[in-house]
Amino acid sequence: MGSRTANLDLVRLAAAFAVLWSHQFALTGLAEPAIPGAGGLGAGTLGVYAFFAISGYLNAQSLFRSQSAVTFLTSRTFRIFPALIACAAFCVVLGAFITSRDPQAYWLPENGLLGRNGPVSFFWRNSTILFGLDYQLPGVFEGNSYPRAVNGSLWTLPHEVKLYLVLAAIGFGLRFKSWAFACLMFVVLACLFLFGLVRPLGPLLEGKYLLTFGVIFSAGACLATIQQRAGLSVALTSLALLLAGFALSGNPTVAVLLAVTVVCVLLNQVPLPSWMAPKFDISYGVYLYAFPVQQLLSNWPAGFWTRLVVVVVTVTALGLASAKLVEQPALRWRRSLGGVQPIALPAEQVAS
Repeated sequence: MGSRTANLDLVRLAAAFAVLWSHQFALTGLAEPAIPGAGGLGAGTLGVYAFFAISGYLNAQSLFRSQSAVTFLTSRTFRIFPALIACAAFCVVLGAFITSRDPQAYWLPENGLLGRNGPVSFFWRNSTILFGLDYQLPGVFEGNSYPRAVNGSLWTLPHEVKLYLVLAAIGFGLRFKSWAFACLMFVVLACLFLFGLVRPLGPLLEGKYLLTFGVIFSAGACLATIQQRAGLSVALTSLALLLAGFALSGNPTVAVLLAVTVVCVLLNQVPLPSWMAPKFDISYGVYLYAFPVQQLLSNWPAGFWTRLVVVVVTVTALGLASAKLVEQPALRWRRSLGGVQPIALPAEQVAS
């Protein structure tokens, strides 16, 4: 266990395009159709859940394989931030070409060079994601159906980083004993089930994104470490029993989170034809660049499907460029420094 698989690369790519599909409606002023049988959830939300489920599953493997919080977090840094910095620079340069302000008003906004939602603040905040995000640039996308937001997909990344830090801290505290971590995660989920017998969990999770993502991330990490110690069948059975418990006790929200985790891991076991296997993973780049490209084309006088096709082609090209020119070189640099090479990718994630 622990090697990257083409299956999960493909699932991540599907999740990234599910978020793109969801945003294509919102950014053109249309209502997104719900997925039948998904409890009113849209494709974008399920895509985000898939990102966090896979992230928990793979990052737990990475941490306990490396046996080092420093190695793990260094690997995460090299995986997330180079592409993020490149995307932030892309958005700032794009904004300079399409802003309705004159150049001086764009680069030196009224609230100062370092003021919020100016190019400098946008770049450094969205490159680091740890000091609050900027979503706007002066005079950019002001007339859109979803006005002023330049890259709304970044909002989940701070949650992702926080979960990495918590995972590393717990692993360190448990001396990187995967069996102890598996027991802890299962007990936490079991306690959540018992609490759900007393009080419905749906209202408690509503709007609390870090807690929601933490549940699905923990489920993925729990499944990975149980699999390492007892095998995949035991791991899936354990999660399936909890899933059934949440569903039968009137807590379908948590049941869906666990179901997404189980389905993602099951898909990882399906034999994949060679022609379907991605040569390399472009899901992170697709996730990062989709929102600004969709905003750029949202007022283009063409039909919904024509705009969607152009967006998909453009974003796929940018995702390929990000993978080949930024992400892969960064990972090669990481390998040259020594330590364990990461296998998991972010949330990506994540915004829907």
